[in-house]
Order: sequence, then structure tokens, then C-alpha cells
Amino acid sequence: MSRHRSTLYALLLSLALALPAVAQVIDFETLPGGAPTTDLQVISTQYAPYGVTFELLDRTTHLPVGSPRIAKAGAPLTAFEGCLADDTPHAHLGLGQSFLTDNTSLGIPADLRVNYTTPVTHASGLILDVDCRTVGGPPCEQWTIKAFDASGAVIQTVVLDAPVGAPNPGCTSPEAGPGDADAMSWSLGGVGVLISSIEFRYTGLATDVGLAFDHFSVASLPEPVTVTAGASAATVCANEAVTLSPVASFGFAPYTFEWQEELAPGLWHGFATGASQVVRPASTTRYRAIVTDAFGGTATSAPVTVTVTAGPLCAADLLVSCNTNHAVIRYGFASGQATTLVAAGSGGLSGASDIACDGDGHLLVSSQNNDSVRRYDVATGAFIDTFVPTGSGGLDVPVGLAIGGDGNLYVASYATNAVLRFDGATGAPLGAFVAAGSGGLDGPTGITFGPDGHLYVSSHDNDRVLRYDGTTGASLGAFVAAGGGGLDAPRGLTFGPDGRLYVAEEFHDSVTRYDGVTGAFIDIFVPAGSGGLNHANDVAFGPDGLLYVASYETDQVLAYDAVTGAFTGAVPSGLLQGPAWIAVGCRSAVSDVPASRPPLAAITVEPGTPNPFNPRTTVAFTVPAATTVRVSVVDAAGRQVATLMHAALDAGRHAVEWNGLDDSGRSAPSGIYLVRVEGGGLAGATKVALLR
Repeated sequence: MSRHRSTLYALLLSLALALPAVAQVIDFETLPGGAPTTDLQVISTQYAPYGVTFELLDRTTHLPVGSPRIAKAGAPLTAFEGCLADDTPHAHLGLGQSFLTDNTSLGIPADLRVNYTTPVTHASGLILDVDCRTVGGPPCEQWTIKAFDASGAVIQTVVLDAPVGAPNPGCTSPEAGPGDADAMSWSLGGVGVLISSIEFRYTGLATDVGLAFDHFSVASLPEPVTVTAGASAATVCANEAVTLSPVASFGFAPYTFEWQEELAPGLWHGFATGASQVVRPASTTRYRAIVTDAFGGTATSAPVTVTVTAGPLCAADLLVSCNTNHAVIRYGFASGQATTLVAAGSGGLSGASDIACDGDGHLLVSSQNNDSVRRYDVATGAFIDTFVPTGSGGLDVPVGLAIGGDGNLYVASYATNAVLRFDGATGAPLGAFVAAGSGGLDGPTGITFGPDGHLYVSSHDNDRVLRYDGTTGASLGAFVAAGGGGLDAPRGLTFGPDGRLYVAEEFHDSVTRYDGVTGAFIDIFVPAGSGGLNHANDVAFGPDGLLYVASYETDQVLAYDAVTGAFTGAVPSGLLQGPAWIAVGCRSAVSDVPASRPPLAAITVEPGTPNPFNPRTTVAFTVPAATTVRVSVVDAAGRQVATLMHAALDAGRHAVEWNGLDDSGRSAPSGIYLVRVEGGGLAGATKVALLR
């Protein structure tokens, strides 16, 4: 027979490394607590402190027929196949001198079953003396090991075939080995596996063979489940959307979650179940998450506070159109969070370009690829309608948008070198406000009304900024002459708080500044490539003292000091794809979406402490008003187990203890129970897990 010394050592080491740190190793030399085992000692529940019990099952009826026992090395007719030599294990194996075996002097009349008080994730060990001498190989001495889940279904199977070696005439079984206690290792479990029991069955052909194994490792339940709660923003404007997210660890997946918010100090109310939740707090609010794992273990997160603020930073949001993925992103100046406002392609949006707010709660977006303007709810981003239909009034490649002092919509029609006007209420065409090519207009992109009421237009293809009468649309000439100050391919433009004109330059990757009255060149306010700027497409000033610039090629919106032009950072968002145009001034955070706060009248039940428990747990609950309260325990099938309280209580927080007994004073079995609190027409509940 081959001696697999090195492979056995390697396998033992790999098993030790694979098992979780919480594994218990049973070597059958000593009992839990340190008492030594004795030869032929019957073993059934002595290792229950490890969460393990043993029994033997009749191979035909599968009913219990007894318990295995401890076999000391050197007692050959108790552990193995009864060879004349002692069953002392080879020294190179490093095994103990005692083994768990069947309860007969020779032969295997039953299966060995290992039961777990609570499911385990891993189990491993060594079956001893698996060797054979029959010519032809397995199955000579063969063992089949099966793992079962809580329902009794087989979830894993391992088959061990003994290696074939030279005959040993001294054995009472001619097929069997020499009684030298060689070993083969087995391992069951893994990620997502929960084992409730294991059964060992002899499936070989050799006769007069006995079962023995050692180094039985049991990985018990992981650390109790824990949960933390986080919010996408710590400070927001009133009714701004915030995403709450839980992170659960340990315990057993899958997890379920309940979200609660604090209605008053110490008064918590559940408002949602599931993982991430979107809330819109109207005032500063604390939230927490309660997790329940697959076996009823629960934990409550520390509260996370979302502070609601007011002031200039809540007067507007930064809205960014994304030309590549046909969406609009919203960035909150107070919260610092970026979210999707208009979903990609919503309402047929294609090639999102300039954006404008009409003052009536609507967001207008140029849909460049289908020659239209789409309208959305500025608070929710919901599509309303196609405000300007495809090609209406001769619209062809719409780019820049502006709302005039007359309330009408002005659109740069890039392909026709014109600026068209549409009714601000209906979207009906009102004709060309700036006629095709007027004043030398060539490739109009950005448009804006200046402090003087006139319309300023970037003439992209001939490197100018042109000015038109704000009432008639008549040309007033070039405000910035061709190439003035190095102007090359101007895109978006805006007048700053200082009254000066700021122009994004596509080819120079910069922002140029001009006198707001004369158009004279002042300076390159944002130098080429500052902060990584690449293809500067649009500019806008925020209420936070920063200038925001769309960097189309880097999928960023960059921020610069509004006084010095120094780079200060980027809008933190991975949502931007081809950011093209930006707008500030739309109050999109305020909406009619109701806050998440539920009615005050509710019974809140907190998780049991401890949970799982044995022998007792405490459950706290809060009632909103004085009433008669009944607290009961029911099992998983809904059957009444115990009544813990039936009394008149004042409003507020109370607690009750369950000692694990039913109404008859008997110990309830291990399992998942529901603690229900009822009173005043209201009810609440929590799960607890009793582990005997």
C-alpha cells in the first residue's frame, strides 16, 4: 500500500487553513472541560458543548440503535478490522491515541450520524485505516459521507476509497489491511452551505471492517450578525432625496432589513423593508437599520443622522446634461451628492444638449439627435412631453437654450445658423428670432441674455460672440471679434457675478473672460487644461462662490474659484458621460414628494437582547398612547406558545422578558419565535431565536 505521508500532511494543513477561526477540533482524547476519555466509553451527548451529538442508525430502518464509543489505540478488536497487530497509528500521521468508533467489536452494523445543535458551515476529519488488499481496487474499503440540511435533504456527498496494498495474511478479513491506522481526510461545507447533520456509511466490499475517525473539526456558527447604516449625504436641503444603505456582516445570508426613523427621542418607527431606501427628510432625522439573518439572528445599527439645512446653497441645484448617455444629472450644493434626475433616454431624449428651467417647475432639454426639445418635471425628472416637436419651426440640431424676459423659449438651431423662438407655455413656433446667418452667425451653440437684456450667441464656427437686440433679434454686431483674445470654437457662455462675460473654449480647453460692457478681452480666466480640463463645453456660477465648467472629454464637471480661477476640485460623480451643458438656478431639490415620516400612531418593537438566546431574552417596545397591551410568543407555525404580558401601560418605552418557557412551564424547543405586541388596535412584532 502506498504511503501518502506528504500529501496527508499537506491536506491536513490545507484543511486547517480552510476552516474558520471559530472551528472546534474534537480529538476524542478529552471531553469538553478537560476530563480524559476512557477506553470503550460510550459517546452520545458529551460533546454537546461543541454543538455536536452522535448516534448510530440502523442501516435498514434508519432508526437510532445506539451510540458510538471511544477506542483506545492498541485495542484492535474494538476499532478496526481485527488484525493481530495493534491498531497503533503511524507516528508520521501525528494523530491522537483515541478514536471515535462503532460500538461493536468487529464489523459495521449501523451508520454513524453526527447532529448539530445549530447548522455549521464546515466539518472535516480523518477516517482511519482505510486500506485494502483486494486485487482490482475499490470499492474494497469504501466510506460514503453525506451532509444534510435542516430539511433532511442531501446537500453534499464525499466518497473515500481506500488505496490498494499488499496482502496481509494475519488479518481476519482477507481483503483488509494490516491494522496500521493509516488515514484519509474528508471535508464538507463551504460558502453558502449550512450543514445540520452528517452520516457515515460503509459502502465497501471488504468484510469485518470497523469505523474509526479522528481530528473531527466542526466550524460552528459565525460571529453574530452585525449591521451598519449609511446615508448618501449627511446634510441635505429639505425633501432632497437621500439613499440609505445597510452593510450586514457575519451571521448567515441571506439577510432581510427593516428601516426605522426616530419620530421623537427614543421612539422609533419602521417605515420600509428591504436593502437600500430613498428618503426625503423634511427636517433633521435619525435613521437606523435592523437586520435579520437566515436563522433569525438580529442586530440594530447605530443611528445615522441626516441634517436638513437651508440657505443660499438650497436655492438651486447644478444640473448637467450628458450628451453621450442622453441623461441629466443633478448635483446638490449643500449635500455634495450627484444623482440621476432624467434617466438615460427618458421620453426619447437623444444627444442631450443645453438645459433651461422655465420657472414653472419644468426642465427643458435640447434633444440634439432628433431635433426637438423635451420637457420634464424639474423635481422628479419625470418626462412630461415633447415641448418642441421634431423639426418644428425649422429646428435642426438644437443646441443652446434660453428663457427670455418675455417668458418664451429661444433655441440655437446649429445646422440652420439661426436662433428660433417658441411660445414659453405651449412650445408653438414663433419664427426665427435671429435669422439664418444674421450678423455673420455660423454654427450657433451657447446663448444667453445679458444684464442689458440683449441676446449673446457663441458663433462656434467662426470664433466670435455675437450680440442681438433682446426685443427684435436685430444684429448689434460682434461683441467679441473673431479670435478676440485667442477665442477658438466658443461654446457655452455666461455673465458672472462681476458682470463680465465668461466663455468656454472647446479647442483651447480653457475659459476666457471679457468685459461685460465692451467685450474687450480681459484674460484667460481658467488656463488651458487646468485641473484636467479637456474640451470645455459650458460654464455656470454656483451659489457657493465657484465657477463650474463641463469637461466633455474627461466626463467631469470641474470647479474653480470664482474670483481667482484657481482649480478647486471636481463634482464627485461617476454618472457623467459626455457632460455637455450645465445650468444653475433651478430649484429642483424642493418637491411635492412627501417626506418619509409615517404617522405617529404605531407600536415599535425592538430586537430581542440577546438574540439568539438561551435561556432568556428581553424585548423592548414603545406604545404611542396609554392602552392595554398584550405581549405574546408564537412559534413559526403561528401557534400560541406563551403570554408574557397583559396589562394597561402608559405611553412610552417598556420591556418584557421571556425565559424560554411556554404557558405550561415547559421549556420551548430550539427554533424561531415571534414576539407580538398588540394594543389600541395597533400591533408590532420581532423575531427571536431560541438555541437549546
